[in-house]
Amino acid sequence: MKYIAEIDIMLLRELPDPQGETVARTLKNIHIEDIEQVRIGKHISMTLEADSEEEARKKTDDACQKLLANQIMETYSFFIHKEEEEEGNNGEVLDLSELGEEGNLKERDEEKSEEENNDEVLDLPILGNEGSNQENEEVLHLPDLDEDSNNKETEEPPLT
Repeated sequence: MKYIAEIDIMLLRELPDPQGETVARTLKNIHIEDIEQVRIGKHISMTLEADSEEEARKKTDDACQKLLANQIMETYSFFIHKEEEEEGNNGEVLDLSELGEEGNLKERDEEKSEEENNDEVLDLPILGNEGSNQENEEVLHLPDLDEDSNNKETEEPPLT
């Protein structure tokens, strides 16, 4: 039988969490108030074969102790549940807040399809050494992530 182990790994409470402290300060800077503390960790979802839930727990605990968690500075917790086949999900994580009144994702799927068709490519030169020849310059193609870039003129980066 297939089981899914949902594993959370966190730094020990006694250790400082610089990443969490940075997020807490940034939240305050963007006017999200009353956040006392932020701790950043890892979440691992692991699918495994086991004859019983007890066997799945043992395998998950072994994986955490031997590989996934550094027990000198991290703690871990997990829960196990049976894998349930969901039709039409294809392994995609669904955001339930996107469900409409009738419980469907039609609007989201249509928007996703439009976004995929509107992807633009931004050409950026890959800069070489000081003596590089412009004629042999390679170009890196990156998707345009800025929504407003269609209305802005772009400047080419200076060659060094």
